[in-house]
Amino acid sequence: MTQIVGNIREFFLKRGFLKNVLMLVGGTALSQSLLFIASPLISRIYSPENFGVWSLIKSFIAIFGSFICLRYEASIVLPKDDKDASNLFIGCILISWAISSVSFGCLNFYGTEIAQLTSSQSILSFLWLLPLMMLVTGIYQSSNFWSTRRKKFKYLSITSIIQVVLMLGIQLIVPALNNNPTASILVSGA
Repeated sequence: MTQIVGNIREFFLKRGFLKNVLMLVGGTALSQSLLFIASPLISRIYSPENFGVWSLIKSFIAIFGSFICLRYEASIVLPKDDKDASNLFIGCILISWAISSVSFGCLNFYGTEIAQLTSSQSILSFLWLLPLMMLVTGIYQSSNFWSTRRKKFKYLSITSIIQVVLMLGIQLIVPALNNNPTASILVSGA
């Protein structure tokens, strides 16, 4: 019995498993807390139509982002040799770039049809963001698996917080740049 307890203690404490789990959970909790705290402010700046268009774009990214690297990013953690893993990492980024480039061409030709299919003409002015966001998603997912392979859980936690801070910063600053009086007051703090 003491051998089992000793093995469990070694697994959780000596190998740093618990520390790594707490680091990932803490980063995720902090980033989600920031989103929760900022949501009343963001909801006053943007109209329901803006949220609808943004949700539509995010749904496209969720769909296409799930296979932007053709799921090769999940295999980055598997090879025994770091050289093979780094080749997979670079391959994932190249695949992301290729798929993003093809999607950019398709959106140039079929953007109007996509706007009609989604019943949202407002999305037409934001479709150019999709290939860029797909590329960033592919690089981000590949980097997360590379960091997992290298056991850099601190970096994974920090990047989730930075990602939320950047997103909130952009959401607060862009309306102020467009001369939105409500946003200008909220961002300046006056």
